[in-house]
Amino acid sequence: MRSEDSVIVTGSRIAGPMTSITNNQHAAVDEGDVVKRIGDHLIVLQDGRLFAAAIREDGEATLSFADRIDVYDDPGIDTWYDEMLVFGRRILVTGYSYDRAAAVYEIVRLDEDGRFEHEARYLLEGNDYYSGENYASRIVGNRFVTYMRFDFWLFRNSELSPLPIIRNENESANRSSHPSYADIYMPLQHIEEPTIYMISVCDLSRVELEGFDCETTSVVAGNHAEFYVTETDAYLWTARSDWDIANEFAARSPFELGLEARRSDLTHPVYRLNFATGELAVARVEGTPPNQLAIDGTDADFRALTIVEYPIQDEETGRIRDEFRVGYLSFDLSEFDREFRPVPLAAYTRLPDVEHGYPYLETRFVGDWLVYGEVDSWSPPQDDDEPLNGSVIFVPTSVPAEFIRLPLGFSPLRVDQVDGHPVVTGYRDQAGLRVGWFDLDPLPSLVSSALLDDRYESENRSHAFNGIGVEDSAILGIPTVRRPEDAGRWWWESDASDLSFLTFTESAGLADAGEIAGSENNVAPDYACEVSCIDWYGNSRPIFTDGRIFALSGAEIAEAELVDGQIREIRRVNLTGATVR
Repeated sequence: MRSEDSVIVTGSRIAGPMTSITNNQHAAVDEGDVVKRIGDHLIVLQDGRLFAAAIREDGEATLSFADRIDVYDDPGIDTWYDEMLVFGRRILVTGYSYDRAAAVYEIVRLDEDGRFEHEARYLLEGNDYYSGENYASRIVGNRFVTYMRFDFWLFRNSELSPLPIIRNENESANRSSHPSYADIYMPLQHIEEPTIYMISVCDLSRVELEGFDCETTSVVAGNHAEFYVTETDAYLWTARSDWDIANEFAARSPFELGLEARRSDLTHPVYRLNFATGELAVARVEGTPPNQLAIDGTDADFRALTIVEYPIQDEETGRIRDEFRVGYLSFDLSEFDREFRPVPLAAYTRLPDVEHGYPYLETRFVGDWLVYGEVDSWSPPQDDDEPLNGSVIFVPTSVPAEFIRLPLGFSPLRVDQVDGHPVVTGYRDQAGLRVGWFDLDPLPSLVSSALLDDRYESENRSHAFNGIGVEDSAILGIPTVRRPEDAGRWWWESDASDLSFLTFTESAGLADAGEIAGSENNVAPDYACEVSCIDWYGNSRPIFTDGRIFALSGAEIAEAELVDGQIREIRRVNLTGATVR
């Protein structure tokens, strides 16, 4: 191990390669983000542009501007660029163009000197893929995996192709190689609001010679879906709308609650697309997950936290009210089949009910545990409100009925993990953001907690949090702001955040290590944004790479070091000062 691949944290050495640019759900499945690394350069996506910053030159550590390029071709075309992935020395930028009614995939190459060259633009017609929580793009090995939806009302637009395919922008939209309608899997349930969901898997190994070579698998299902990808499979968990099933009746659920429900079909299809075979299979399950982080797949089984909604009729008033039940779902992959059949009742385990009406749950699979907490508020309470309190529930995947509830002392806002340790953030009052560090061995326990005084979490994306740890030491970072009224974690906020850091050691526990402040006005005087001027996917990230600590805050990257347990800025580069090519 190279000596520079380690960091000193209050006297304890964290030894590790520190290559963590993106806080991915799975280490082997890279997700789109606004910052990536290629060789000796950090790449930033903002304002429909790519920026390159050199972090090494001639083997020596540095931080300097290298290049920037417009990804868009025409500022008059309404297009939003949200996330990017890297493969080799190429960058794949994902966007959506409302004028083109298509997702846009830009391929840009970065040379050894940090200079950009635009290579190609591809289009996939359909609806906007934007999600407040999930990312649309993944790279698994040499495969680019992307997800898109196509509502049937779009067929009324005569300018659209008969069926959606990925095509080069220079190719005719009406070329004869369109898939036929026979290539789309028909719906498995009655649907009033049908949507085509497309999972495209593209071979990146031949991009330079043959361009984008993709296979698209499409299904017709309800108007809600969660997308999740492992090293071997893509999963699509779809659900129908209330309109679809409002007049159906039921007696019981697989949770055997004994409740008379008005829905006979509380089940939904989960599709599994295997990358090796290209085959599609389906399983019939109860409920829906709160987000993609509530889903986990291994090479043997599929598991998830699922929420079932029951409209219950009050005997006295006759009014309908919604009740929610939370369950753990786990079954063997062999249950996925060509036939739409329900998974066994034994696949479900009842978990504790929610306490505050609709279950807004933050979830994460950490090792052999499902960890989740119910969000009471995304913002700190008002001064005259009662302090928030909450708990975290740990579900062992081997025996889920033996779940453990641990008091937290504050309301959970984020559930994440660092080096196999669950980390939970949240609020109790207006004092600031609270962070809890948990250990799982031999049983879950709250090891330490810390208060970031007068700091409030400002970005809700999973990638806004990141950390690195080895054994019993760690450093973690998260975007924060100073004012509680700015702490709604709204995804349309484009102001740059500060980056707060914490350290963890076995002897001292969690400790506030301070922050790297963002600049109030961090763009050059002659710099102007033309396209994609709202940072829907955020613009601030903690970055741990090259044995060093960086903070992306808007259009600036700062490098920092830890001195006596406190973060200290070393240098900073502004990415907007050079002329665009």
